[in-house]
Amino acid sequence: GFRRDWSMKRLHSRIVTSGVYRLGSAASSGENENRADDPDNRLLWRAHVRRMDAEVVRDSLLRVGGSLDKTVGGPPISHTLGQTVPRRSLFFRQDKERQMVFLSLFDGAKVNECYRRAPTVAPQQALAMYNSRLASEQAIRLADQIQGHRPGAVVVALFETILSRGATPRELRECVAYLKEFGDIRRGRQQLALVLLNHNDFLSIR
Repeated sequence: GFRRDWSMKRLHSRIVTSGVYRLGSAASSGENENRADDPDNRLLWRAHVRRMDAEVVRDSLLRVGGSLDKTVGGPPISHTLGQTVPRRSLFFRQDKERQMVFLSLFDGAKVNECYRRAPTVAPQQALAMYNSRLASEQAIRLADQIQGHRPGAVVVALFETILSRGATPRELRECVAYLKEFGDIRRGRQQLALVLLNHNDFLSIR
């Protein structure tokens, strides 16, 4: 096993196939006893819902928009290019003086604290997801990928692409009505894509 050959691949395989790692965050109806005995989930009878790490948030934005550059290796990229260069986040320079603002806003690993992460919830995070060039450009790309579809099909396609699930009947109705409010159909698709990129289901691991 791992102790014998110190294989990181073997260790990762053991972790991700463990029962605890594969637990879902939703409590089923049959787990009322667990909820009563352990409401804070200290015994890990279900997974905790958590936000994606900063690098995963950025890379996921690029991935759903079809922009992520998967090129491996090369010299470190300037932290100032995080909004324009679509390389994976781990290839950007990060040290005490140079840290990408987007990653810092989402609690990226702190260089001065032995790369520890301290999750926070701050208004600047929502502003970065809604107003950043990175998110806006990916919303435009997503909208253009589904041009020519009827409003209902647009909603379904965006939900499946961004949130990896279908829209509920209520979500479908409200999103179709939202699209119809726009005189510019393309603009409506872009705004809906941007709204879904800001959805809790996109940013959370369950």
